[in-house]
Amino acid sequence: MLQQSIRKEIYNKFSQEKEQYIISEYLSGKNPKQIGKLLNTYNTSIRRVLLRNNIIPLTSAQRWSQRNNVFLNNTEESYYWIGFIIADGCINSTRIEVTSSEKDSNHLLKYSLFINAPIKRVYNKRYDVY
Repeated sequence: MLQQSIRKEIYNKFSQEKEQYIISEYLSGKNPKQIGKLLNTYNTSIRRVLLRNNIIPLTSAQRWSQRNNVFLNNTEESYYWIGFIIADGCINSTRIEVTSSEKDSNHLLKYSLFINAPIKRVYNKRYDVY
């Protein structure tokens, strides 16, 4: 009996209040890695807490698929950015690529704000430019 209680204490590393905090943060949209950084612990510990409380954490692919598609808004701005991609970019199976010069970086920043996602800057070795 004593060994079971010791196991439960080791297994339940977080207090009940912390577990409720973890659950509320996860349900508000944060992923286990972000919550782990907030509590200075590993994301696997956060995942265990969620599983123990019958919450199945989503994979990163599932999280991305649940995001709203900003191009389906049927607004003038969404039509503008669709045209921008058609003119200066291409759509692969996993990402949208847009080629632009460094002087147009302001425009890409506006695009980044529209899609609510970061833009990766790539260095072209051949022409020595970004």
